Amino acid sequence: MRVVSWNLLTDTATDPPPWAERLPLVVAVLTDLAPHAVGTQEGSVAMLDDLAEALGERWVWVGEGRCGGRDDELTAVLVDTDRLEVRAWRTRWLSPTPEVPASTGWEAAFPRTLTEVHVRDRRDGTAYLLVNTHLDHVSGQARREGARLVAAAAAGRGAVVTGDFNAPADPADAAGPYAVLTATGLVDAVAVHDGDRSAGSFPAFAAPVVGAERIDWVLASPDLEVSAARVVADGVLGAAAARGQHASDHLPVVADVSTR
Repeated sequence: MRVVSWNLLTDTATDPPPWAERLPLVVAVLTDLAPHAVGTQEGSVAMLDDLAEALGERWVWVGEGRCGGRDDELTAVLVDTDRLEVRAWRTRWLSPTPEVPASTGWEAAFPRTLTEVHVRDRRDGTAYLLVNTHLDHVSGQARREGARLVAAAAAGRGAVVTGDFNAPADPADAAGPYAVLTATGLVDAVAVHDGDRSAGSFPAFAAPVVGAERIDWVLASPDLEVSAARVVADGVLGAAAARGQHASDHLPVVADVSTR
């Protein structure tokens, strides 16, 4: 199963190219990568509808807005239903009251969410749990406590975690979300397969820099085998960047996972 994590950049941003101009490039990149599931951040309902329609009728998305229902940004997961059957899903809030829509905690700047999706691989019947999130950009405590909720959601076999964690993938940061999540046994796919060769995942429309911070991650439970993973800065994206075109201020992260 190929999984992508990608912060799509909100359509309310005023400085970068508008979503209508970026959408064709996002579609081209995802078509080139050919994932089976995409954990997205910052997408609105309109953006996600546009993307699913452009990718084709086999694609669906699930998730709930961070202010509840279809309101505000989502941590939605897009699923290729030709390959994966969606069995169940739910959105929870990264707060002391995770079942309460729009709830916040720990001095977070905004409500933050995680989306859990239980899928079955139609090819071999394997069950996977996809957990996608977007941690707070201001409060370190909110990132740490949010990571604990993500870790609890991903406990068990067959779990793949995607997200924008707004913190570097730094094992030395004992108080950061990376340490919280990897301490549970979750494996950083890019660290294992691309290591120091990886570009930073948040170039903010500048040229990607090898060794810069990765704040977007794909993590897998230890029962899964990760055969390949990388931050995507080449191919369709690289060619577009050479022309001065960008799909988002973040780069996608891709990983191939399977059962051992």
